[in-house]
Amino acid sequence: FRLPERRGALETARAMIGLAKNDALIFARAAAALFELGEKDQAKSAFRQAIALAPTNDAVRMTYATYMAADKDYVEARKQLNEILKVKPDHRNAALRLIDIHVVENNFEEARAVLARLPADPVPSAVLKAYLEARTGQLPAALATLDAAILQNPVPVLALNQFSFRVAAGDPAGAVAGAQAWLKQRPDDNALRTLMANLLLAQNEIPAAIGEFEMVLAKEPRNPVVLNNLAWLKRDSDRERALSYARRAL
Repeated sequence: FRLPERRGALETARAMIGLAKNDALIFARAAAALFELGEKDQAKSAFRQAIALAPTNDAVRMTYATYMAADKDYVEARKQLNEILKVKPDHRNAALRLIDIHVVENNFEEARAVLARLPADPVPSAVLKAYLEARTGQLPAALATLDAAILQNPVPVLALNQFSFRVAAGDPAGAVAGAQAWLKQRPDDNALRTLMANLLLAQNEIPAAIGEFEMVLAKEPRNPVVLNNLAWLKRDSDRERALSYARRAL
């Protein structure tokens, strides 16, 4: 922010707190704005007021924990995440954030304990287990976890994670081959197809990327991201079609 803009934003955030009265969400929005503006002490105070007003609102606690983790106040972040998990032991976003903090602090046993406490559910449990393995430098183990899970439960979320972990492991060719095999059986999985198209684009495999984006577009004709990508990719080879894609993206 430039100085006049920052001053105006600060005044707005403080005015929100003045008007909030008993509205926890307004306090939380003002707190987030104050944090972004660097007024961390005021932000923490506003977050605490929001939590006092709505102690069971996990969205407010999650937002506060996220900002505290970003500020490296891991003690406060852990406290808020544990409060969420006390009430909602199956809150996987809170568990994931808590695992991440334990890993950053090199508390790997604590991270595994969080995972072990989650209610049994094979798909999200496999994703979290693979995530923890990857975060602790065990990418082959993470891939093995996902490979085993997808054999038992062939669902899109596992395929997406399997693709991403293969790319992270330095095997983009394996990621593409796995995605192609999956899409042969499940051609409507546009989320994975889009991910693969973006990887092909990043690798400068332009014709292949165009082909995949066009297949996504056939099922999502108003997808603005895909329309913009195709407009850019076709700008030299087919200017008329590129302009058509660009107009449709508006």
